[in-house]
Amino acid sequence: MFRLPPIAIVYWVLLFTGCSSEPGKPAHEPITPPLKSQASTEVSAPLLPPPSITPSITPVPEIDHFVVEEKASEVIILVRTHGRLAGKVADDHVIRASRIEGELKLTNSRNDSRFRLKIPAEGLKVDTTVLRQKLGYGIVAQDQAERVRATMLGPRVLDADKFPLIMVAGKIRGETDQPLTADFTLNLHGRQKTYIGIPIKFNRTKNMVEVEGRMTVKQTDFDIQPLSLLAGSLKVKDEMEIHFHFVGRSK
Repeated sequence: MFRLPPIAIVYWVLLFTGCSSEPGKPAHEPITPPLKSQASTEVSAPLLPPPSITPSITPVPEIDHFVVEEKASEVIILVRTHGRLAGKVADDHVIRASRIEGELKLTNSRNDSRFRLKIPAEGLKVDTTVLRQKLGYGIVAQDQAERVRATMLGPRVLDADKFPLIMVAGKIRGETDQPLTADFTLNLHGRQKTYIGIPIKFNRTKNMVEVEGRMTVKQTDFDIQPLSLLAGSLKVKDEMEIHFHFVGRSK
């Protein structure tokens, strides 16, 4: 039998197990995955100050308050008649509202100013001599004027016992250098109607404000049926012409 010499055995063992330049250490070190560095640890993002944003702020308008001056303010209502006997048996009627209460809240630009008015129905005066002369109408007898007023306040027209107040709310539209209009909401005889874009005259001083204008309303808008007498020979027109002049004094 053939036997390898001892030196040959050592040679083949070293050939198959690999050589190492350093005694006791393998020639090929096993690959060890790198350690996870602390820098790769997930952390919250640093808290940065929010971006500087200037919000758009709508300027709040300055508001001045005025109280309606009763003695200087008035509402005049013209109720006209028509038919074959108009001007013979009865004439047009002139009504003046007194005891007007209310307030006006005015912005510095006048636009979006507001006002509220309260008129007691019992404060309505009908066909007074002074007012008819002022407006160019003929004088009527006092007892006739009283009968007209009683009919107007009675259940056939205003029904003042049930609806004692006439309420007005309004909003002014238009800037300082523009023509002004007003929207009126009229509460009468238990009904309410809004009128848009009524032209007005406006005057303001430091301590006073005046609002003046004219508008037309229909009685039927407020469930009031115009009177008709003598088989229609004398009728009250549906349309009423209203002239208003409010004066406010600063609080």
